[in-house]
This record gives sequence, structure tokens and C-alpha cells, in this order.
Amino acid sequence: MRASEYIHYLTREDVKLGSNVKKHEYNLANNIGKEDLLWQPDFQEAKESQYGSRNIRYRYGIKREMIELFKSAHKRIIPWNTIRYIF
Repeated sequence: MRASEYIHYLTREDVKLGSNVKKHEYNLANNIGKEDLLWQPDFQEAKESQYGSRNIRYRYGIKREMIELFKSAHKRIIPWNTIRYIF
């Protein structure tokens, strides 16, 4: 099969717009790159998960704007690809 014949099988799974405090601390302790891009307290709010872990997520208005920007770029760059969900 040629690459163009696979296009209809491709689906974008997700874009996660949040993080976990323990994961953040792990990333910092282990010098995981780009943590500064993931951890943005000025744009995020605290959230406790249903299991009790401390998480952060982007504030509603900011998250909505980021999703719309992503969807617009996605449509412009790979219009044949489908986004299944974004959270």
C-alpha cells in the first residue's frame, strides 16, 4: 500500500491540557525537558482528582481558546485527519 492509502486509518487521539503535581516534581527532579512549557501556574488552576491526587488544568477560557487554536492549525495542516477528543 502507498502512504496515501493509509490516510483514512489515521486519527488523532488526544491533546492533554493538564498535569499532575507528582509528575511535575518527578520531571523537575529528573531534568525532564520542557517542563516549563507544561507547568504554567499563571494560566492553570488547581484541581483534585476523584482519586485524591493534586492536578492542574488550564482555566476554562484559556483551555477553550487553546483547543480552538489547535483545531484551526490541525485543520490547516492535516485537514484529512480526524481529532477524536481533546481534554
